[in-house]
Amino acid sequence: MPLGEIGFRNLEIQEPGNDAVQALLVKLYRHLVLSLLASRQFEAAEAIVFSNITSAEQSAELLFVSKAAQGDMAGAGLAAAGWLALYPGEKADYQRLLISARTGNQDEANRIAAGFDQKEFGNQALLDLIFACMCGAAWDLSATPEFAAALTDSGLSWPPVSPITFPLNEGVAQIRTSN
Repeated sequence: MPLGEIGFRNLEIQEPGNDAVQALLVKLYRHLVLSLLASRQFEAAEAIVFSNITSAEQSAELLFVSKAAQGDMAGAGLAAAGWLALYPGEKADYQRLLISARTGNQDEANRIAAGFDQKEFGNQALLDLIFACMCGAAWDLSATPEFAAALTDSGLSWPPVSPITFPLNEGVAQIRTSN
């Protein structure tokens, strides 16, 4: 059991009916799982997903992230299907972009990112996607000219950092950063 788990469990026991504490626990468990994935502790991360993540959406997403971080295309595909089943129609574009970026489907990631780029507040959605993906260059910057211009104006660098390694995306990420 990871050390962080002990403190989370104590908080959960001491404040079982406190909605604010429960909301905090959801975030803490999510960050614990992502930290474990970044340090390639897949079994520990998945154990927390299965035993502590009660949200269907977060559980499906984190299981997908784990499988993609392991380079398990079959497992990632199954987990992605479960995750997408929770989001109807266009509402799934956010998830589809994350899935495409983490599994190396460059054309799909570019297509979806370009769609976001044309929407009102698209820059904010794309920036949020970068933080959520944690996969470096999630799409080709050339696919999002509005976002690229805003990025240049902001002084932020491209590609963003990638705290979690996604083996299915590694070759594609190299192409994206050279554009």
